[in-house]
Amino acid sequence: RASSMNAKQWYQRRVHGKFRPDTNAPKKPQTAYFIFMSEIRVRTKQENPDASFAMLGKLMGKKWKSLTDEDKLPFREKADDARKAYNIRKADYDKSEEKHEYDTEKREWQLQQDRAKAAVANKGRKRKPRPVVRKEIEIIESSEEADESIEEESVEESETRA
Repeated sequence: RASSMNAKQWYQRRVHGKFRPDTNAPKKPQTAYFIFMSEIRVRTKQENPDASFAMLGKLMGKKWKSLTDEDKLPFREKADDARKAYNIRKADYDKSEEKHEYDTEKREWQLQQDRAKAAVANKGRKRKPRPVVRKEIEIIESSEEADESIEEESVEESETRA
């Protein structure tokens, strides 16, 4: 087991069959909707102190739907700026040694998983016998016939040379 993983990560990886996420990769940016939600969450919570988490989500969703395109514009601009910054960070990260190491580790893990799946799939199966390749060999029954065939071959070779 890799020393960089704790016991829980190791167990989840082993049981669930998913490779660990890349912790060094830049986080994806928030969308305009989530930027809006983060800005109005406190105010909505103050206006509705008894509302559950699900109810708050519904209330904020209704507010988002009621906004016009002009009202949504500042949130969309913030989301666009965040997306541009993310794309720059992602491009830099994709060229990094950390990304290369992660991809190599993931490829090795995937090969190991493929081998394990193949082993489980083939467990208990009888192997099909390999087909035996047989070459037909002329069997010469007596030494006299062998001498005659050798003489015939040598005569034919001398005639072709001439």
